[in-house]
Amino acid sequence: ADLRPDKQYVVGLHPHGAHCFGALPFQSLSPHSPLYARFPEFLNKMRLGGATVLFYLPFIRELLYLSGWVLVSRTTLERQLAGGGNVGVIVGGEAESLCSENGQDKVVLQGRKGFVRLAVRYGAELVPTYTFYLNETFHFNPSLFAAPRQWLQKHLKVALPI
Repeated sequence: ADLRPDKQYVVGLHPHGAHCFGALPFQSLSPHSPLYARFPEFLNKMRLGGATVLFYLPFIRELLYLSGWVLVSRTTLERQLAGGGNVGVIVGGEAESLCSENGQDKVVLQGRKGFVRLAVRYGAELVPTYTFYLNETFHFNPSLFAAPRQWLQKHLKVALPI
C-alpha cells in the first residue's frame, strides 16, 4: 500500500474482537515498529477513535489519551480531519465485540456508514484493515449472560465480551 503523506486517510479497523487489539500497530510511534518505519508521516497524524464510555474510566482514559486516542464522536473526528489528521475507527464497535467467537470472524457493517460520510466530506481516502486470528486471542463464551450483555450494549453502549 502507498500511504502518501500529502493525503488524508480514514482507516476502518476490523474486527473489534474482545479488546480491539487490531488497533495497536496504529498507535505505535516507535521507530522500531515496522509500520512506523514505513509510514512515519501517516502515523504521526493518526488518531484512533475510542468508545465514549472508555473515557469515563479513570486510568483507562489517561492511557488512551497518552496513546493518542480521541472520542469516536463525529465532532471529534471532524476536528481531526479538518486539522489535516488521519483517523482510525473500529467500525463494528460494541456490536461486533458481542458477536466475537473463537474460530469465526464476523464483521458488523450494517448501519455504520458515518465514517464513509466523513471520508467523502473531507476528501480522505478509506483504508480498510483486517486483523486475522484476532478472535483466537481469548476464549469466548457468547452464550454466557447473552441477554444482559445485549441489553447493556443496546441501552448503555457498553460491551462485556466474555
